This record gives sequence, structure tokens and C-alpha cells, in this order.
Amino acid sequence: MQQRQIEISLLTVLFIHVLAVSLEVENLEIFDLKTFLQQIYAEKEFETLLVISDRESLKDNRVWWEVVQEIPLPKVLVTYGAAYEFVRSFNSEIFVIFVFHGELKEQLMATGAEVLNFMRQTRILVLVEEGDRGFQLELLKLCELYKMTNVLLKGVAAKNETIQQLKPYPRYQWSQWRGPPYYPQHWRNLENKTVIYFTDTTMTLSFPYEDGQGGVRLNGYIARLVLLFGEVFHGHMQMYASHEVAARTSLTQVNQMAEDNLIDIPMTLSHYNDGKWLYKSAVYDFLEGLVMIPTAQALSTTEVYGVLLNRYFFGCVLICTLLFALFQSLVDYCLDHSFQAVDLVLNYRFFSGILGQSFTPKESPWRSLKLLYFLVFVAGLNISTQFSATMNTLITSPPNHAQIQSFEDLKHSSLKILAITSDIEAIEDAADAIRDSLLLTDSIAFYEENRNNFNTSMGYFLVSLSWKVLRRKQQYFSHNIFNVYPKMTLFRMPCALQLQKHSQYKEPLDHLINRVHEVGLPAYWYANTFGDMLRTKRVTISSPPVSAEARAFEVKDLFWAWIIVVGGEVLGSVVFFAELLFYRLHKKTSIDLK
Repeated sequence: MQQRQIEISLLTVLFIHVLAVSLEVENLEIFDLKTFLQQIYAEKEFETLLVISDRESLKDNRVWWEVVQEIPLPKVLVTYGAAYEFVRSFNSEIFVIFVFHGELKEQLMATGAEVLNFMRQTRILVLVEEGDRGFQLELLKLCELYKMTNVLLKGVAAKNETIQQLKPYPRYQWSQWRGPPYYPQHWRNLENKTVIYFTDTTMTLSFPYEDGQGGVRLNGYIARLVLLFGEVFHGHMQMYASHEVAARTSLTQVNQMAEDNLIDIPMTLSHYNDGKWLYKSAVYDFLEGLVMIPTAQALSTTEVYGVLLNRYFFGCVLICTLLFALFQSLVDYCLDHSFQAVDLVLNYRFFSGILGQSFTPKESPWRSLKLLYFLVFVAGLNISTQFSATMNTLITSPPNHAQIQSFEDLKHSSLKILAITSDIEAIEDAADAIRDSLLLTDSIAFYEENRNNFNTSMGYFLVSLSWKVLRRKQQYFSHNIFNVYPKMTLFRMPCALQLQKHSQYKEPLDHLINRVHEVGLPAYWYANTFGDMLRTKRVTISSPPVSAEARAFEVKDLFWAWIIVVGGEVLGSVVFFAELLFYRLHKKTSIDLK
């Protein structure tokens, strides 16, 4: 019945949050809870009142129930076994009251911690009849265990009018509250608390280099953010292990260290698509999976001949030859009463003339044949002139290949995309668009050597972090050697910093991320990091050598010319042997007839 009431309240949106109230305390009227809550509300508003106690019923606690009823906030009843993660269902500012009668109940604190999963830094008021020293120490340990940082402890008995305020930094301790605010933003001053961080090998995120005095400094637009975190919030930043260990640690391993509570803040990014968004900071950047395509190159000499000697050219020569041969055969048949069928198929006079070569016309008194030979001369002159002019233009100023700008273009291209096997396995279905063109390797060194040296025989799969470095490097070249295109983006996902579960650093880190984006610091940090990479020669801006020297034709340049020569020799040999066979058969037939 109780569960049904919760469902109805959720559906009607009349009661959208959590309340579990029960207390049996003598002299309760001495403590004015309503006035106290009004003062806290005036300091910072809250939308829901969550009161957690060790009693399942309110029947014997009419005074507290009346106080709660007077507060115009949503209320839902929850007991020990009915707790759930509040933040997964609702987005609301809440205020929590723990009520204890006598001893501290660890099970009750565990229930409250489960309800407050991923929002342990919410404001909490602990009410107890007698909060002696032992109770305070035990409560302090549980607050540190569950990473609760905004806690007030109030005794409600007549002789106990003091309020104990929790100070989580630099270590958990109780301090007597002496005046407003009730809940200061402790995260604004970590009071030199040690914050453990670690980095990976991604240069743009965190770039270690020697400072000239034997020390190692860090740059990078993630490293600068984490180091700025320590400066702004007065934290003592300490690296988990040496830079030599970091050089052998991957991005995934660093994020796992944060999940395992080995480090507080990683100097790397983690995407939001892993289902652990509650463990992450605010979005810091967007990670894109890109395909780096070489800029279209000029046609080679071999390809130029392939363009010239196409089907259109051979078709034009063949049709003209057949037409002129047909006209000559018609004149011979009508005027000379002679006809040779072979002249219709292969007429050497017209074939040479159409190609602009000299030829010997047939001796004939007919002006129609002379006019025909003149037309052959004009046609041959036109074809040879256009061919020569086009060939000279294409060889001296060759055009570029068609630029690949989409996945559809890539499918119709012979270009292969080099990628690391583990990277493709990580993105799974997102790689389907380029799977047929993939060239996989397990060697990171081989991949980076070809990519960083701009080997244009292949394209490359990479993420936007790496592309930023290569794009900036190409700004110093005479022209871009590689490009990425909007239609060739495999995925785009938000990225943030992976934190510990219930991390007390989430709120200050979210605040800092929003502020640095407002003033544009990430772009400056990135440019500054690239400058350090140049200075330490981790990247160079020297353009790859481009050979512009004149050279003689090579055998491969005349590929199509050799094909034509070989093809002609083969065709001539076939005709020769066919004629030889025909002659012998004809001769044998004549002998037999005699």
C-alpha cells in the first residue's frame, strides 16, 4: 500500500521527493525547527525536504509531523528497505534531516547515503537529543566514509543549544558554529588538502617537458585545468607516480585509477557514452572520430596518358576510319566496278591520315576521291592538333584527382585508411562506414610514423585531439597535405574528467570548467602547449620536401604507349598468321580442284 502511494505521488507530480520522519524526543517544543529551517531556506532555497529517521511510523510523533506538514514542500515516505538513488529520477535542490534518538544508527546512515548517491554534498542537518563526544566522533567517521561535506549537528535538548559544523578540509573535524552562513561553500578553500592526480601519454591533454633546470613541468589543456584547480581552490596537487610511469600508462588505465579511488582527478578525458555520466565532471570538450584524407594530388604522366587514350579517342579514330573507308569502297564499286572487303575493315591509308600522319592516296581520276582524301587530311589535322595540345597542357600542368569528401567517395576510391586495431574495436559500429577501406595495424609506432610524417599513400583514422596538432602544424606549410571533412565524421561525443564515485571535487571542478570556458582559456592553453612542443622539438613545422625538378620520361610514364605498341604487335601477328593460314588453305583447295 505504501509503495502504491509513492507511485501515485510520482505520477501526479504532487509529491516528487523523499520524506521519512519519526522521532520520539522529550522537550521537543524547546527547539523551533520551523524557524531554523526558514533561516536555512533564506540562505539558499531548497525545493524538497528529506527527513530520515529510524522509525517506520509517524503515529507517535505528532509534533514533528505537524511541523513537517506546515512546510509547503513535496513529501514522500521511505523506510529502510525503500531507499533509491534520488538523483537518477529527479533533478531538484533538496535539504536533508537525519533524526536520531539516542545512539547513532549506521544502517540509517547507509540508507541515507544510498538515497543521496551522487549528491552526497547536499546540505544535511543531523538532529539528536544528546550529541555527546562519542556520537560526534562516530558521526564524523561516517560522514568521511560517505563523503558528506555539508553537515550541521544540532542537539535538541534544553541544555544543548550549540550547533556543530562539519569542516571537511584539510581533514574532517567538528567546529562550533558561530554565525551565518549555516552552510558555507567549503569547496572554495581546500585548505592545502592533498589532491592526487595522474596523467597519460596524450600530448595535447598533458605534455611533460624539462624546464631547463632539471625539473619536469606539465602543459596541456587538461593539465593546465587540473593545476589551476589546485591554485584556485588552494589544494596541494600531488602526482600519483613518476612521469616515466605515466609515459607507459594509457588513457583508459588512468580513468580506471580514478574509478578505483587511487587518484582524485585524472589529467585526461573520458566520454559520456560509457554509461557512467554520474561519475564525471561537467562537459569539457567534444571528442570526434575523424578520417584524415590526403589532399588530391596531381595526375602522374602515366595517368595523363590514361586520360588521353580513352575510349572516346579510340572510338573517334575507328569511326572516322570506317566512314572514310566506306566512302572509298562505294566510289570504287560504282565508278571502277571493283570491291575489296578488307578495305572496309582495315584501310591503312585512312588510318594513318586520321592520326595526322602522311599517307599515299590511291591513284584515281575521280575528283570525289580527291575530295575524300582532302577531308581525311582536315580530320587528321584536327585530331592530331587537339591531341597534341591537350597532351602538352596535361603534362605541363596536370589536373588533380577528384577530392574524397564523403564516405561515398571513399567507397569508389582505392585509398586505404590506416588505423590501430584497438581503436577500431573500441568504436565498434561507428567504423562501419570505412570498414571496407580499413588497413589495420597493431603497431602504434608504425601508425604514428606514417601519420605524423604525412605519408599521402594512405588516409588515417584519428580523434580530434590528434587532428588539432596536425592541423596547426600544417598552418606553416605552403598548402595543406591532409584535411578532414564534415561528411566524414564517424562520431561526436561529449567528454569530461572521470572522477571517483561521490567525489567531493565535482562541484568545484564543474564551477572551474564553466569559468575557463567563459574566458576562452582552453584555446589559449592549447596554443601554448603547441609552442612548447615546437620548442622541445616534439613536433616540427618543416614542410615535407616537394620535388619540382625536371626529369626524363621513364618506362612507367609511357605505360599506355607501351600498351598500344604491344597491342598493335599482337594484333598484327594475329592478322599475319590468319592471312598465312588463309593462303595455305586457299592454295590447297586450288590444288585439289586441279
